[in-house]
Amino acid sequence: MNEQLGARSLLRNIRRNLPEWNEHVPELPALAWHYLEQATSGKLRVEWTSREVQKLRREVQLANRRTISAIVGTGLVITAAIIYGLDGYAPTMLLGAPLLTWITGCTGVFLLLYNWPGGRNPP
Repeated sequence: MNEQLGARSLLRNIRRNLPEWNEHVPELPALAWHYLEQATSGKLRVEWTSREVQKLRREVQLANRRTISAIVGTGLVITAAIIYGLDGYAPTMLLGAPLLTWITGCTGVFLLLYNWPGGRNPP
């Protein structure tokens, strides 16, 4: 472990990489000035295109879709309750409730259960 992580290993890596570093050292002041100038003028842009950022973006989009579906499902359940409470004499009844109550209520419950936290794992 001392050979891989110790002071000798550090010195060996520095000696191995020193020629490459020497090629780039003269460019550092100009590059630093360029980036500092861009940062102070507000023109510096950093773009992340890693897989982790794309994975996070997909997870956020999936969470947003699930939230919207859950809100719609809740709205449908509330609509079913309102229809049941206000209209007890619809022409098409099923088990003492208007058919529209059953359709909106079942659709709302399905959306809520489908989007329940922990019910599905995102891809």
